[in-house]
Amino acid sequence: MAQGYSFFKSIRAKASLLFFAVFLIIILPVLYIIFSKVKSTLEKADTKELRVEAEKIMNQVTLDPLIIPLPLPGYSLKLQHYRDLYPEEIFTSPDFPVLTGESFLLDTYEFDTLKVVNLTRKAEGPGSLILSLARSNRRLLDQVNDITIYLSVASIASLIFAGILVLMATGLMLKPLQRIINVAERINASNSIERVPVPTSEDESRKLAETLNAMLSRIESTIKNQINFFASATHELKTPLAVMQTELSVSINKTRDSEVKKILESQR
Repeated sequence: MAQGYSFFKSIRAKASLLFFAVFLIIILPVLYIIFSKVKSTLEKADTKELRVEAEKIMNQVTLDPLIIPLPLPGYSLKLQHYRDLYPEEIFTSPDFPVLTGESFLLDTYEFDTLKVVNLTRKAEGPGSLILSLARSNRRLLDQVNDITIYLSVASIASLIFAGILVLMATGLMLKPLQRIINVAERINASNSIERVPVPTSEDESRKLAETLNAMLSRIESTIKNQINFFASATHELKTPLAVMQTELSVSINKTRDSEVKKILESQR
């Protein structure tokens, strides 16, 4: 009987391992690209929303008379008058972060868990107005975390489900080979050798079965030829052996020499 192998050495296990490798090499990078695109889109949408709100406030700001609309709850505002290369602070919300350097000149600036957008507009007099509007990006971070969790769970679930399908599919594909193995284990050298079943599918398993059956036919033919040869040889040898045995019996009865008689007895 053929030696049994562990599942981890089987074709099914190797096919599953190949699937996992393909998944890791191809699918995961694709998912990462999708995640990056979605994250970038969310960040742009969040920045655009903050910038639109900043533009609404900027459109209502005047210096003479000084009118500064209050931002909506959750927003903090800083208004500066930039002239002679020095910014002059006009208004700052109590919870507005302390910006470092000349970060107010950047279009977008992130500070800790806050996102800040800066708008610049020509002032009514000399210089320009710089409006900085800040808002917590916690909502954006929560959305990104949710997407990360959803994609991770979906990837793991897809991997497990696909792995099960691969095992089932390979099991169905290897059924013809298993039937061939089962029949091959029962085959013995005899006049009539059982043939392995030929699958109906037009693939390598059918070709293997047909090749094995052709080999078994040749083995069966060889065995029959050997049996016929031995039968013929036995038949041909019966007559001369009978004659020789008769001659030895007659010679034994005729001889008087005990030594010769002993040799004839041994030959008979």
